[in-house]
Parts: sequence; C-alpha cells; structure tokens
Amino acid sequence: MAIEIKTLELRIVAEVKLFGDFCFKLGAFGFAEMESSHSNTPNASNPQTQTDTPETQSPTQTQNPTSEGFMVGDRRKAPKSIVWLHYTKQIKKDGNGVEKVIGVCNYCKLEMPADPRKNGTTGLKNHIERRCKLSPLYQQQGDANQPSLTTDTMGSGLVPHTFNQKKCELKVVKFIIKDEHPFRVVEGSGFKEMMNEVQPRFKVPSRKKVAEGVWELFMVEKAKIMSVIVEQRVSITTDTWTSIQNINYMVVTIHFMDSDWNLHKRIISFTKITSHKGIDIGKTLDACLTDWGIHKVFTITVDNASANDGAVEYMAQSLKAMNTLMLDGKYLHLRCACHILNLIVKDGLKELSASIEGIRNCVKFIHSSPARLDKFREFAIACRMEKMANVPMDVPTRWNATYKMLEGAFKYRQVFEKMAYSCECFKLIF
Repeated sequence: MAIEIKTLELRIVAEVKLFGDFCFKLGAFGFAEMESSHSNTPNASNPQTQTDTPETQSPTQTQNPTSEGFMVGDRRKAPKSIVWLHYTKQIKKDGNGVEKVIGVCNYCKLEMPADPRKNGTTGLKNHIERRCKLSPLYQQQGDANQPSLTTDTMGSGLVPHTFNQKKCELKVVKFIIKDEHPFRVVEGSGFKEMMNEVQPRFKVPSRKKVAEGVWELFMVEKAKIMSVIVEQRVSITTDTWTSIQNINYMVVTIHFMDSDWNLHKRIISFTKITSHKGIDIGKTLDACLTDWGIHKVFTITVDNASANDGAVEYMAQSLKAMNTLMLDGKYLHLRCACHILNLIVKDGLKELSASIEGIRNCVKFIHSSPARLDKFREFAIACRMEKMANVPMDVPTRWNATYKMLEGAFKYRQVFEKMAYSCECFKLIF
C-alpha cells in the first residue's frame, strides 16, 4: 500500500512539473510572437526591415510541428491532449517519400504514429503508462509479490456462468429424486421464495412438469444402461414383500461388469405384483427383462421362500426357449446367503427364547406409549445416562436387529433394574 501511494505521489509531481513547463513554453512562445509581429510591421524608424514572404520562407518554418503545436494558416493550433507533454511531434518521409506525422517519446525516443486523422492518442498513452519504463507515468502491471488470478493458479475456479432454464429444471428434478421429496415441493411458498432469491429469472416448474422431467430423466438413464449391458450377461437379485397397506411389491436389481471390469448394480424395476405365487413372480420378472432387452442371465438370487423355486423354474424355461440358458440352468438358482445366515441364527436363538422374550417384553413396555418412554428416560437421567436413552425393537426378519436390542438392553440394565423397584406399572406387568 505504501509503495502504491509513493508511486502515485511521484506521478502527480511529474505531471505538475511537466504541465508547468508546458505553460511556461506557451507564455514564452506568445511573447516571442508578439515581438515578431511588432518587428515585422512597416515602420518609418526602421525602413530597412524586411518581412519574409512565402517564397523566401523556409519550408521547415511552416511544416515542422513542435511539441507546442502546428501552424494552421497564420495561427498556431495547440494540441488538446495532455499526452503531448510527453511526446514531440515531427513530420518524416517514409521510403516512398510520403510525409507522416509521428510522435517521439521524450524518454525512450521511440517513434510512434501520431497522425490526428488516422491515429488517436490511446497508443501514445498506453506506451508511457505500460511500456516505457523511463516514463514517470509508468505503471508496473501487478505486484511481484501478489499472485495473479489465472486459470493456472485458480484451476477451474474461474468459470463463466450463463443462466439456462432447462439446466435449472434438470437440477430441480435431480434434487427431488436424490432427496426423495414429493413433486409438490416445487409449489410450496418457501421453495419459490428461495429460488427467487437464488435466481430471479428462474421460472419454477409445476409439479406436473417435474413429474414429466423425472420420467424423461429415467428414459435417458435407461438408454445409458441398455447401451452398456447390450449383449452382456447379467446377474439378477429380486425380492418381494407386502406393505402395511397390504400391497404386494417386487424389486429387481441387475449386477454387471463394464468394459473396465468394474462391478455395477442398478435397480431396473420396482413394481406391484398380484400375489406372492411363483408363477406371478416369474411372469413379472420375465416382462421386466424383456422391457430392458436382457436375454442373457448368469444367475438369479432369491431367498429360500418356496414360491421362488417356481419363479426360477419359469425363468429357466423362458431362457431356454431363447437359447440363452447356461449349463442347462444348473447354476441359475442361487439362494441368498444372508437369508440362510438369518435362518441359522434364529434357529440358534431358540435355545435362549425365554430370556430373549422377557427382554423383548421390557422393550415393548417402554415403546408402548410416549409417557412410558419419558418415564424410562427419567430413570436413565437418575442413573447418570443420556437424557435421550432408547432401546431399539427387533424385527423377526433381521437377526442383527435382535442383537442390537440385546446390546441396548445390556447397556441400560441399571435403568431396567431401577424401574423394577420404583415403577408400579412396570412391576404390575412383570
């Protein structure tokens, strides 16, 4: 900062000095012109004085412009730009004998075009400010100790941005898909206020248009996957379940390798099915693979439900009809290892069923109402434990859920013991 102030002071001093010299020269020139006009007037006291005629006047006296200006008729026209304080105007002939006006830098003596009809003063000004290091107006471009902001130093940080309505709508669609928002989120007042602040020119789409955008994006991604798995063999995993609304659902996932031998998995279907019968599962799976253009399958992995045996048998017949079944379907049916492990663990837990059932009933008690959960947490605080204490409830389809329930009950065993002595309703049940 101090260096910049010092440089500015030097520039001001130089400008004032040069302007003073210029004014002095103008004053001296005006006085000399008045003297010459008096001496050239015919006078009786000086009859021998002769005036120069155009024929006897030297060409350099009328055509040699100086830093003070040009001769225009009988008057001398002074330059208007202050840049001429740093240049001297001259007329020179080029190789073809054509006269040209040039400006000679007073510091480095560089000759530059200066014809007022063809060349402006911008080039002259840029020279004394940016190129001529001898000029008092020279400005060094940037501080040597300060890094410059370029694409080399900033990487991809300096990127121009242009508003695009279509790209913004696509980002909204992806936002809804990734964060699992309902389509109507775009019609909320809060979302509209936020987008108006972020980009006032963005027109928020309706939920109908968002739904269309989701479908279009699905078709684009579907085409990408189909272009990769074309003529490839894939492995399939599928499962079915019933929702709390008693609706049967089925999901289909494919597993495949790309050209670089990287393993990928993609969900290609999530649909309702009429029932959990093997024939219905097989028909739904066959229709899904046909829609995606998949005719070559390595394996189909399902759980140990008896209905899945019929579904795999149906798929084996369909693949055999297309002559794409490998090894006559000997290894087509794979049973889910996680489901098998779950069955093994559940069978082993039967030896401890009485103890586990008692702990499960205690956990059911604290989850039966908000008041009982608050009471449990009060006892946890009394035992110097966290105020948001909780024990997860297990589910029969996941053996690790039973493990987490037992782990939580063991952690809060002191709380349960205190409840057994102090909580009347807890003692009545157990």
